[in-house]
Amino acid sequence: MHKTTQNKTLTEPNEIDIIVIEQINNPEADEVSTAESPIYINISDSIDIKFRRFREWIDINTPNVGKMREPFSTTQYERIFAEYPREDVLNILLAMENYLPLRSKNKSAYLTAKNWLNRQRQQSAQRQSNFQPSKLGKVDKVLSVLKEIENEQTTNFRGYQGAQMLGADSGTGAE
Repeated sequence: MHKTTQNKTLTEPNEIDIIVIEQINNPEADEVSTAESPIYINISDSIDIKFRRFREWIDINTPNVGKMREPFSTTQYERIFAEYPREDVLNILLAMENYLPLRSKNKSAYLTAKNWLNRQRQQSAQRQSNFQPSKLGKVDKVLSVLKEIENEQTTNFRGYQGAQMLGADSGTGAE
């Protein structure tokens, strides 16, 4: 069964589609009846709009990515944004644009972006595992030594002031 709305042909609903059945309250009959024909709302329409915006962004900001032999499909668009943060995906696409042999060495925009994102994720994890807390300990030791020196100077200065107040020799040599 096909139904046409706003120049779009909708088919029977599948997993992505939702059927919205208008319900009309009949106050006189005190019962709820359904409308004669259901209204189909296609969820993939909103995905298509987002995908279209994504393609426009690619065309403007990363034209070489858009010109790859296999550009992003709607399904690939959904997958990559489901698996990775939006900011990371867009940053990788910008980095891919800057890679001179992108189109000659790579075929699929989706697979290339996914590969680059995985590599970035691994490098980030590697950097975190290479972080050595002992270096932080060394910094803490240096800071604590500096604090001790500062405390000693403050204590010595206070002792010097106390000695002057008591009339003790200030150590300047002038009598």
